[in-house]
Amino acid sequence: MSRSVMIKGNKHGLTLWLDPKLEYAELYEEIMSKFKDSSSFFSFSKPIALKFEGKSLDHEEISEILDGISETTSLQIAYIIDEDS
Repeated sequence: MSRSVMIKGNKHGLTLWLDPKLEYAELYEEIMSKFKDSSSFFSFSKPIALKFEGKSLDHEEISEILDGISETTSLQIAYIIDEDS
């Protein structure tokens, strides 16, 4: 089992930990695979927050990940937690 992407629950929704050593393209494929494999688990009725940890992402990468998650699951991501701001 790959540890390059881990999905953890937090008090506001989910934390997505990404291995900072891997390239974005590889991480994106792993993220989509994890969410696809777990799509039945992610059936929250309320909008949630998503927090990214590990690898630093730009706005375009975050947007692509959010689009992929919404196509793969029924999750409603209301906002991104950014503790660096």
